[in-house]
Amino acid sequence: LRFRKRKAAVTGDVSMAYNGVCLAPDHFKYQQFLWKDELNPSSQTTVWIIRTLIYGIRSSGNQTAAGFEILADFCSKNHPEHAKGAEALKSDTYVDDILVSCDTPEDCRKIADDIDFTLSLGSMSVKAYTFSGTAPDEKVSADGVHVGVVGYLWDPVKDTLTLDIKELYLDKPKRGRLPDIITGDFSEALKEKFTRRVLTSKVSGIYDPLGLLTPLTAMMKLDLHAVCKLGLDWDDKVPDEHLGQWVANLKIIQTLRDIPFRRSIVPINAVSPKLDVIVSVDASEKIAIAAVHARTLCLDGTYHCQLLTAKSKIVSGSTTPRAELKAALTGATLGHIVK
Repeated sequence: LRFRKRKAAVTGDVSMAYNGVCLAPDHFKYQQFLWKDELNPSSQTTVWIIRTLIYGIRSSGNQTAAGFEILADFCSKNHPEHAKGAEALKSDTYVDDILVSCDTPEDCRKIADDIDFTLSLGSMSVKAYTFSGTAPDEKVSADGVHVGVVGYLWDPVKDTLTLDIKELYLDKPKRGRLPDIITGDFSEALKEKFTRRVLTSKVSGIYDPLGLLTPLTAMMKLDLHAVCKLGLDWDDKVPDEHLGQWVANLKIIQTLRDIPFRRSIVPINAVSPKLDVIVSVDASEKIAIAAVHARTLCLDGTYHCQLLTAKSKIVSGSTTPRAELKAALTGATLGHIVK
């Protein structure tokens, strides 16, 4: 949400973040392993210790955040001139990804310099920065156009966000490898794999934490709920009468990657970065939806209004008044989070 708050933005990827955070000596006992030289069974077995955070350990992400917080507090206390970069490392970082928005590109450059200084105090660095209005570094971009930002794809030149929708496949991935991609008319392929498990996986694969595509995903939630009400087991075939609707749904999912959203909710001609937050809710007997829009006054006296976040909730079985109350609760919670 904060990444969309200002006109300009910068992202950074901390290099070797886990390996840059050392364990306290009294925690060494939790990362011991047995070692045989050259993996020779006849070699002597010795006990080794990994003294930094490592991948594959569930707590490493939160431990990294704790390490960043200690480093940021140290920087703010001893080098207050770099406090903004320290605060970004502390509050605007998810695992090793830093996402910051600022009022001007110059502010973004200053924050990047401050982040570099803060990380240098811990012998760490950023792999590469990406600034709005400039192409990303090949170190952090697979296609030279987009950068991943917590599940979304950011095009910094156009300053737009899109969903990271994968190509369509219906079989299970095996050992990290994706199965064959389905192309063209896939109604026959879906007919062979038309189960509740497959449909659920395709809907769940739409990673949209901000709810920018709630008008479409809410519809698919309702269709999936109708399938669940059939009482089928996970791998039972869904009746063919539902096939046409789900062929249409999967076609829609494949087009979602082509829908761009402005990253910044503040237009170029805004009077100031001050925002008004508008929360609206509605419900039927089947689904409740809450949406939060950000409104900004423009120089010509008009207002710019843009969706900031939204959320839908299945309320099947409720009366309309009860569903409206559930929508109001969802809206109140969402509005509180945004503020």
